[in-house]
Amino acid sequence: AFATGSIDLWDRRATLRLAADAALGGGRDASVDYPSRVLLGVDWHLDAAVDLFAEWEHADGASVGADMTRVGVRARPWERTEILTALSQANSEYGPRTFANVGLTQGFRLDDHWSFDLGIDQSNTLRGPGTTALLGEATPLASGSTTEDYFASFVGAQYHDEDWTLTGRAERRSADSERRTTLLAGWYREQR
Repeated sequence: AFATGSIDLWDRRATLRLAADAALGGGRDASVDYPSRVLLGVDWHLDAAVDLFAEWEHADGASVGADMTRVGVRARPWERTEILTALSQANSEYGPRTFANVGLTQGFRLDDHWSFDLGIDQSNTLRGPGTTALLGEATPLASGSTTEDYFASFVGAQYHDEDWTLTGRAERRSADSERRTTLLAGWYREQR
């Protein structure tokens, strides 16, 4: 189950955010990919294009227990572009880790039907444990990493018609322990 909410404060100069994920059923929190999670964040809107943000996240599951604090800047310098940079401090069973993230996403609209996105994302450890696999190479996380540095790049495309949408995405991820290529596709039909 997923629940999210946000509220604007001080004449929309700040936004308070809350998100919670909880596993339901018999094997609650057994999946390392989807532990129970709570995120509390605040965004301070400097202007229409730049936000400062701070977040605290707590994750708890059968194989994962971690707290993370993150501060950063999110900028949208022109249409369909987002630049994000953040400094994070994570505490888990592997000890404390400080790391930096930077990402860039650029979108393009070709016509009324076609749009494209491309981007990069990178994480580098500044201080903390090296690369320690959570469950070993036999059972990697579905996405992301608990302790590894990585560089990822992606390209995506979307075709949108009146009643349906087709999406596709290709991502290449190079991390300390692996190189992974992911292809995703989706189709959505509007109910009438």
